[in-house]
Amino acid sequence: MKDLLIIHVCLSLLGIFKITCREFRIAWMAPKREYHGLSAASSVGGIKLALISRDTLEGKVLDNHTIKVRWYDTDCNSKSALAAAVDAKDEFNPDVFLGPPCSADYVASYFKWKIFAMIHDQRAPYRAAAEAIKQGDDYVITSTHEVNHNMEDKKVEEILLQVRKYARVIIFSVPWLTMRKYMLVAHKLGMSNGDFAFLCMHGDLYTYETLESDILSDKGWRRNDSDDDAARQAFESVFHITMDTIERQQFVDFRTYAMQFANHTKDTWHTLPNGKEPDAYAPYLYDATLTWALLVDQTIKEGKEPTSGKLLLRKATKFYSKGVTGDIVLDEMGDRLLNFGVMDMQADYTFERILSIHHNKTEVKVLSKPARWPNGKTGKENAPPDKPACGFDGEYCVQDYTDTIVGAAAGSSFVLILAIAFNIVL
Repeated sequence: MKDLLIIHVCLSLLGIFKITCREFRIAWMAPKREYHGLSAASSVGGIKLALISRDTLEGKVLDNHTIKVRWYDTDCNSKSALAAAVDAKDEFNPDVFLGPPCSADYVASYFKWKIFAMIHDQRAPYRAAAEAIKQGDDYVITSTHEVNHNMEDKKVEEILLQVRKYARVIIFSVPWLTMRKYMLVAHKLGMSNGDFAFLCMHGDLYTYETLESDILSDKGWRRNDSDDDAARQAFESVFHITMDTIERQQFVDFRTYAMQFANHTKDTWHTLPNGKEPDAYAPYLYDATLTWALLVDQTIKEGKEPTSGKLLLRKATKFYSKGVTGDIVLDEMGDRLLNFGVMDMQADYTFERILSIHHNKTEVKVLSKPARWPNGKTGKENAPPDKPACGFDGEYCVQDYTDTIVGAAAGSSFVLILAIAFNIVL
């Protein structure tokens, strides 16, 4: 599901670049139907603006070359995306595939959690996020379960009863505004008293308006109904991990320019739809397009062969530039290292960022404040352990439970979320 990864631009796929001297081809993969605010129509302004401006820190890129682009509908599911990619390769022979998401190791190490259970929404983007998280080597996923928002509470209860047998830290790869359903069931089962922790992690991006209205607020748990009190208590154990939203004024400026070209057409743009107001992914699509163009432009100016996938991959590793979405840092695999944050509910029952991870050219900046726990304590040192003091099957307490050493379990519990978050943002 490479087409669902943010700003990956297929730089790590060897041999995919078959670039001619004068003409380049982009296969743009995006869903026609709107999915959680994302669609081809709401993202297209980003790629159109990039192709028209071609502006980077190093000046104009591929300015004397023709870039053709063709849109392929992925329908926001992996099977359609794969079929679209095969069609694109067969009929268009693109030099690069660009695709937004249809929306972890450092976080996990921060909280010292190494044992998790996974619960994910049945829709493809959330399954993809769950699969990305499961690829980590530094932690164990004891079980994986699929849910949907229409599932009966009794079935959710059965899943949670199964999960808690061998996990105290539960990852939910579900839309944020559906977390309340599952947390109400967890609260009913007594799982929100501080012994368990719940992490909502996914690939969804937010505009600054949505961030303020839906995320940094009490909207996650409040519905102004009789379950609000239980939901509020349950969300004391919830952390929300998201990729960063670009700065307000930066997005306002980008939106203004992108809207100017949203309905622009060119002979070299095949099947591109007319655009509408840009979504949260459009700025990333803009930066992805120009990152690819800059790498190819540099290769040509160096007199080297731009059709060599291996050469472009080497250029992509440890790449750095600045874009509308901030610092663009690619790792040794050509994947972008994205900034992200961890949200925690505060004393006023709204969510606030307690942990921020920012990548720049020379370092990773970590900004943090103490986490709050249902038992009234704060700080990572008071995180619940990722397994009971006596083990899930009592294996650490043979006879006398009073002799159990609890400190080691509690002390090794609150830091692995960040490593998992890296997996999901890639």
